Amino acid sequence: MSRIFAILFICLIFNLMGNAQPDIPEELTILYYNTDHLFDTTDDPGDADDEYLPLSIRAWDENRYKEKVSGIADYVSSAGSSEQPDIIALCSIENRKVVSDIISERKLRRVDYSVHITDKDGINAALVVNKDLVTVDEMRMIYIDPTFIGINNIEFEYLILYARCNIKGLGSCHFFINDWPGLQNDTRSPENLRIGAAIALRKNIDEILNFERDAKIIIMGTFYDEPTNRSLMTALNATNKRKNLNHRDLYNLFYDAHNINNRGTFILNNTWQMWDQIIVSSSLLNNRDDYKIDPEAGMIFMPEDVKDENIKLVSTYMGDEYTGGISSHLPVYCIIRKSEQ
Repeated sequence: MSRIFAILFICLIFNLMGNAQPDIPEELTILYYNTDHLFDTTDDPGDADDEYLPLSIRAWDENRYKEKVSGIADYVSSAGSSEQPDIIALCSIENRKVVSDIISERKLRRVDYSVHITDKDGINAALVVNKDLVTVDEMRMIYIDPTFIGINNIEFEYLILYARCNIKGLGSCHFFINDWPGLQNDTRSPENLRIGAAIALRKNIDEILNFERDAKIIIMGTFYDEPTNRSLMTALNATNKRKNLNHRDLYNLFYDAHNINNRGTFILNNTWQMWDQIIVSSSLLNNRDDYKIDPEAGMIFMPEDVKDENIKLVSTYMGDEYTGGISSHLPVYCIIRKSEQ
């Protein structure tokens, strides 16, 4: 009798252990958001944060900071399906603290996230992942050498963060988070800088595909160029091609959204610009045995106060004047769904 009880006890333990493991998800939501200069209120000697301090001309205080953090968390939690995003990429942030404050908001507490962030002075990027589904195995910065495109001794901001993740159900996946040279002092940065960023990004993608033919690659970011500009369409070779795809082809989920539907994520001169985009490898578009992305999966989160004619998509500051805006960019996201067998 005791032997039977022992067997039943062991079976019960194994059953409980199995139930404790999170189920393989039917879908994964991936979101990218440019927070448009989210700094905390503490002076960090290593960061260029003098404008974002309580005693600065902008009077960036705790109340304004908390209002912006709450607004960002509200947008992030509202995008996609009824569940929170499983993977969140953020750029234009100061440090780990501001990311931690975002995911500590009540709207985002249902998911246990881990934060993976670059560590450079000034502006950073972060990858925030659902710890039950995603592990980050590798992370590094990709550096751009501007000399080969004829630009020397020029200061500009750019950022490309690479992360290799293992996702439950999906397996190994490569992420690239981008914040390319864009608007500086109310003028556009030279196009060559963005072409240089695209060339550096493409080189790293090709190196992955040389050894992993069907690599799952997801590229997110603020590119400050339209999908049809040379940096994205020619240098990066990201298009809207759907048929006869080569394993090296990249598909821009927002190509048609802008060029056909005239949608965008940023307003310049009263015109929508599609500067924030998600681009995927052909392996994610054509995968029949695993998870796949629909060609129409690229979505823009449009808050209610931006849908009407009175567009309120503005930066937190216009010059040094406080507007109360959350960000001049809209979040973009996509959903990867499990293929039907």
